[in-house]
Amino acid sequence: MSRSVFHPVASRELNEAIRYFELQQQGLGGRFFEEVLQVLALISRHPRAAPKHRGELRRVLVAKFPYFLLYRQIEGGIRVTVVAHQNRRPGYGESRR
Repeated sequence: MSRSVFHPVASRELNEAIRYFELQQQGLGGRFFEEVLQVLALISRHPRAAPKHRGELRRVLVAKFPYFLLYRQIEGGIRVTVVAHQNRRPGYGESRR
């Protein structure tokens, strides 16, 4: 399996989402994190599995939660640039490297 690297803002977005879900229901934040880990495992093994979103960015949905990850393939793995709710404004975070 290759490595997953998070943009600093994407890392913050992930932590904020975990905290939000945990406030909604105890244990829900952990379940969200587990789903994200499953997505990361899949795209780390198969970085081209998700459809291209824009340019080299790819978008993958998080199962059971209204969230998506934007990522790009890098040497030795993937770089997650956005962790966002599906209702975020169009184009949110697409310019991140």
